[in-house]
Amino acid sequence: MSTDAERKDAKRRIFEAGVSLFARKGYAAVGIREIARAAHVNLSMVSYYYGGKAGLLSAIIDEAYARYREMLAGTGDDSTPAEAHVRNMVRGIVRFFRENAELGLVGFDSFPPVDNPETMAVRLKWSQEIGGLLSGFCRKLGLDVNDLVQMWVALKLLPVSVKTFFEGIYSVEQSGAKGQLGPLPEFDDEFFERYSENLASLFLYGVTGMTKMSRPRKARSGRRSRRR
Repeated sequence: MSTDAERKDAKRRIFEAGVSLFARKGYAAVGIREIARAAHVNLSMVSYYYGGKAGLLSAIIDEAYARYREMLAGTGDDSTPAEAHVRNMVRGIVRFFRENAELGLVGFDSFPPVDNPETMAVRLKWSQEIGGLLSGFCRKLGLDVNDLVQMWVALKLLPVSVKTFFEGIYSVEQSGAKGQLGPLPEFDDEFFERYSENLASLFLYGVTGMTKMSRPRKARSGRRSRRR
């Protein structure tokens, strides 16, 4: 007879197998048997713990959004200046995808199975909750929270941009084609800090704000040298 710890471990293995397989192959291409095999569990346990493949996807979406909301809540509040809030948010979103790449790619997939009401209900619940969380942030930027077009652009631009970027990195790594694509940047802390700075400037000030960043960087470096 299995213990509580063993049951929790089996449930978590199923969850992690689903995340990895859905990220690499896509939801539609993965079957229950493959999930069970990857998780080293009996086939029936997938249905027992999650009610099937769609229930597993719902659980993945739920966890992805829960972690994402926790990250957003720590990026600022009503007292945080608008620019600082944006830059904190971009860094937070980038950090989220660096730490939860597969979970984020699956949880925020733009094309979930639309024929499953449970999956759509989970996504709708989180969209509404996160939209409410960010309404003050949008007002701070001068946006009209009653303008659905403005809100859609403002709330989707940053996470979708970062997700698309990480999808590209993930695809290259999974394909094994990295060495065939020519020189690529080193995806280290310095790269992602600069990536975050540029994306935040693009969001705040448009392309002109982003392109000005290289000049101040050089100018600041020159000023520091002269002061010495």
